[in-house]
Amino acid sequence: MARQTVLHGSHVGAVYVSEEAIFGTAGTSVRCHVKADSVDLQVTQAEVDRMRLSPSVNDYLAPVRGYKAATCALVHYLQPATTVLANNATADADAAAPLRVLMRCILGGESVAAGSVSAAGTFSPTVFDVDTGDGANFPAGQICAVDQSGNVGAEDLVPCRVRVRSTDTLTVWPALASAPSAGGGERVINSYTWYPTQTNTKSLSVALAPAQGTALEYRATGGTGSFELSFNRGELLEASFDLQFASHVGPADLSLGAAVAADPMAPPLSTRGAKLYLQPIATTTRTCLSVDSMTLRVNAGMEHRETLTCGVEGMSGTMRSAGLQEAFAEAELVLDVDTDYDTSTWTDQTELSMMFFVPFDAASSRRMVVVDIGRCVIVGKPAVARGANNLAKMTLVLRAQRDTSVTGTTDLATAPLRIAIL
Repeated sequence: MARQTVLHGSHVGAVYVSEEAIFGTAGTSVRCHVKADSVDLQVTQAEVDRMRLSPSVNDYLAPVRGYKAATCALVHYLQPATTVLANNATADADAAAPLRVLMRCILGGESVAAGSVSAAGTFSPTVFDVDTGDGANFPAGQICAVDQSGNVGAEDLVPCRVRVRSTDTLTVWPALASAPSAGGGERVINSYTWYPTQTNTKSLSVALAPAQGTALEYRATGGTGSFELSFNRGELLEASFDLQFASHVGPADLSLGAAVAADPMAPPLSTRGAKLYLQPIATTTRTCLSVDSMTLRVNAGMEHRETLTCGVEGMSGTMRSAGLQEAFAEAELVLDVDTDYDTSTWTDQTELSMMFFVPFDAASSRRMVVVDIGRCVIVGKPAVARGANNLAKMTLVLRAQRDTSVTGTTDLATAPLRIAIL
């Protein structure tokens, strides 16, 4: 027997991910620095019993092997890529920003390009020009961060959603505190913006390599799934992935290795300094809403397509096909009681825009994580219950809608949810 006493790879090891060009075949793997002790990779293979008539009782026959499968749960911090997408920047590739693989494969869409600077010409708190030719880097729906002229307050850069892009002129929501400088030159930082596409057939692989026992490496292929985002007070921002796979290999020596390697991404962000805007779509003035907690649930709708022939372990690929008539995302907010949300906003089904963001670097707010729901409504009568310190607290449930606040028909423009890191 090849008996070994070794540490499990989820505690001391390495994780690799890849986007598959061919379903069920791992692509170019990149090392993914996930949260310690968060990986739970389980591989299975169905066994079909043979129920043969026998003259003897308990005449059990060995089962026939069926389809392979695998599941994997893992947590990745919401970390910025090392390169800031400033003017003329080149975005980090997957190897230097492996979170891109997970987000892109589950959501389907990724928009990333260099930033720019404001240019002389049109300039107001909601409309301004960027350098000639740079407008294409900011399609409708893109999340960016813009200098507020005069360094208003402690913030230099604030996040915006591009509502309209016309050549090199951008219209954004919400409004800046003041217009960019008339002479131009204010920073316009771009982001990695992820969003759900109408159809998504992407698949991914995940591999786990323990530091002890090279023959105990596993790789799951033909994967898809969903995720949730956590924004707990005083803690690091996290994305919890729940993945399912069509097949697997291992335990075996897959030549992955678990040598010590630095995380290529920038440090993760905590919820310190978080802000939330929740206001009617037509209201452009930034008003921070104080909330005790926020939970974001995603209905990715990704499933495997079953097949009898010509598949990978009975699967022919992945597809966004479940829950398509439901809201793609649901945000739950707990806050102090405000009866206007009940008697006015909920009663009238007022359409709202919500933008939650966490800045890092108090001096310049240079790095951010942004969750953007361009159009949503409160669903369910706001509930009031006793909360911490015996205070009355109200819970609002917001369901994302197809975004009509942005001009355009692309998946990015109409996306019910956008997640951006810059």
